[in-house]
Amino acid sequence: MNKQKVKWLVLLVTTVVIITFAFIRISQIHVNHQANLIKSEECMLNGGTVIIEESLLSLSTVHCE
Repeated sequence: MNKQKVKWLVLLVTTVVIITFAFIRISQIHVNHQANLIKSEECMLNGGTVIIEESLLSLSTVHCE
């Protein structure tokens, strides 16, 4: 194969992988957010205190006390 074609193929594959990873991550964030909303609403309805824990690279978690 021509070097130019190989470069374009590598660029295309890399771009598709990055876009796929981004869509998967956005979907995970959305699902986690919806679950956290439900947990926090249930906690407040039961008279508890909602505690949200966040970290730099992971999704946030909700605890009720």
